[in-house]
Amino acid sequence: MFIVIFLTKNYFKQYQAFHEGSCPSAKHRENAFSKVSRIRSFLAFMAGKDSSLATWRFLDKAEQIIQWPNVLSASGKNVTTAYFYLRNVLQFMVYFKETPPKLARLSQSQITGVIRAVRQAIKSISKKMLAHQLTTKDKKLSKVVSQESLRRCQVGARKAIPKLLKELREDYTVQLRNAFYGYYSAFIASIYGHRPGVFKIMTVAEVRGAATEGRPPTGYVIRVNEHKTSKDFGPAQIFLEPEEYGWLLKWLQVRETCNPAGDRVFFTPGKGPLKNLVRYMQEAWAEMGLPGKPTFIDLRTAVSAHAKNVHTPEVRSKVAKFMCHNTTTADRYYALHMDMEQSRAMRRHFEEASTLPHLGGSPSSPPKAKKVCPGKATAQEESDSTSLSDEAFPFQESGDSCLEEERWELEMEEEEEGREEEEGQEEQGEEEEEDVTAGPAASTPVKTQREMYINLMVRLSPLESSFKASRRALRAARRVALKSPRTEKKKC
Repeated sequence: MFIVIFLTKNYFKQYQAFHEGSCPSAKHRENAFSKVSRIRSFLAFMAGKDSSLATWRFLDKAEQIIQWPNVLSASGKNVTTAYFYLRNVLQFMVYFKETPPKLARLSQSQITGVIRAVRQAIKSISKKMLAHQLTTKDKKLSKVVSQESLRRCQVGARKAIPKLLKELREDYTVQLRNAFYGYYSAFIASIYGHRPGVFKIMTVAEVRGAATEGRPPTGYVIRVNEHKTSKDFGPAQIFLEPEEYGWLLKWLQVRETCNPAGDRVFFTPGKGPLKNLVRYMQEAWAEMGLPGKPTFIDLRTAVSAHAKNVHTPEVRSKVAKFMCHNTTTADRYYALHMDMEQSRAMRRHFEEASTLPHLGGSPSSPPKAKKVCPGKATAQEESDSTSLSDEAFPFQESGDSCLEEERWELEMEEEEEGREEEEGQEEQGEEEEEDVTAGPAASTPVKTQREMYINLMVRLSPLESSFKASRRALRAARRVALKSPRTEKKKC
């Protein structure tokens, strides 16, 4: 493994810089380093005791690549972790194909084979990954935080935060500071469902630069620029009422007395971000007497689920964007996972589909046989024919508009016209019979689907008549054209 790392050190350095980008944040650097670490473990697995390390020929082992997910599972890795490993390897191999190392001796076809094997490995674990994700979703939904608990959390935090700030100004301790962190993060997360990274990375400049609306101020909007989904949703926004914003201003006054190293609102003794915010939030949750021990992800899932069940799709979309949440994946699992009430309602839909009257023809009626021009073979007959002779038969016509085919189409149209007239007479007779037998019950305001269908056909009858007249005129013109001597002499 160390030999592989030594030979590929410069190449991996370039690859890591490629993923970090031009202005990488600390989180981007950490993610790029994690990707490179996963790729190195894959290369160590593929290399083994192979001596051709510098030439990268040890990658040309498709069967070994497909077996790698099993090796990861045997080592204790989850199926989703194996999926991330394979995705990172696939990204690396695409980069490898476009910019191969100088010492690489793999042909383009061999690199393509490696990429194909990695994709096949991803495909082979897709079913297991979906089952695992559905199981995880079931666990989340089984312990989803209720609306009552979210509301009680907001009420309890609103009472506890002013008391904590007063005690911090009088006698600052680390325990009081952690308690304030827990109560304030629980208060905001129970409303907006933001991830913990929004609180950890929030800076003093972002709090002091909050935009005000109206005079006197009716509220403040804090925009946190650096968070997980900032590339897709922009800054994470937190709207605070004047009292709630005042809590942060009082905390900043207490914070200045501690002379912290960084610019983060929720600081730590060191320079790094806060690491134990989840534990502080759970301690505050327990002190308020609320059930369970939720995480920030649980609160986020609860806010998103309640918004889906309460609000309209338009409002829910706005709520999801404000909390920087992509509903595409969630909707996929909601479609696959339904509770008992949703499943019961879905069964009613199926039963309605099988009990409502059928408006069209009989579903079991056999399809009508399609007539074929006697001078032209069907596609099946042409495909089954094995004759290689180029001799033209006297009854065959070459081309798309021969006289024989036109006459045959004209005969078929005349037969179709006759059938339409007969069907129209039958429908008219049925309407007259229904008018005679309707009686007093026909005056009721409730209409069956059959009556609605008949009314619609009556309204469309003028259009149908004009359409049929146009078709008759067109057919008459075609008959005249076919009977003229100039047309008879014309060859296909």
